[in-house]
Formats: sequence, structure tokens, C-alpha cells
Amino acid sequence: QAIFDTNPDVVGQEIRGIVIKPMEEMANFVQENEIKLGVLAVPVAVAQTVAEAMVEAGIIGIWNFAPTEIRVRADVIVRNERLAVGLMCLSFKTKRIGMPEELR
Repeated sequence: QAIFDTNPDVVGQEIRGIVIKPMEEMANFVQENEIKLGVLAVPVAVAQTVAEAMVEAGIIGIWNFAPTEIRVRADVIVRNERLAVGLMCLSFKTKRIGMPEELR
């Protein structure tokens, strides 16, 4: 497990026992540890670039939490999560609790 970031203010900090590493170390880490799956949770402006770097490093499965579609080679699997859509569905369903059956 590893976390990578470009922000020098967070590099070196620890989250649940994992030290945040600089992005420049990602490719070596992925290759040395034979990492195949990665989580993408970055701003839209850099999502495609970071996804391409992940694929170049050897990642073949990306769990994408960035609110945008990314395009990668056909042999790389991308699972796009849409947190806003999930939140809307959850909100809608919770509002229906307590409604009369005929209105659900």
C-alpha cells in the first residue's frame, strides 16, 4: 500500500501508518512491488495525466473517484465511481422512508 501526492505540504505525512510519498516515486514503487490496482482520487485537471502515469508504471486496474471520465488503453480496466450520484440516490431513498406506501 502506498499514497502518492504532488503537494510538498503533505508528502512525508502519515495516514493510518502509510507515509505519503512524492509522485516521482510512484513508478518505481509500482514496479518493485508488482502493484496492479490503483485508486485515483485527484482533481479533474490532473486526472487523465495521473491515470496515464499509473498505466505507464504498470497499473492494469484503476478505481477512479475523480469526477471525470479517463481514457486508457483497452487492456486496462477502469471502474468509475460517482460519489455525487451515489449521494443523490442515498438521499432520495432516505427521504422515502416514512412516506406512505402509495407514494414510494
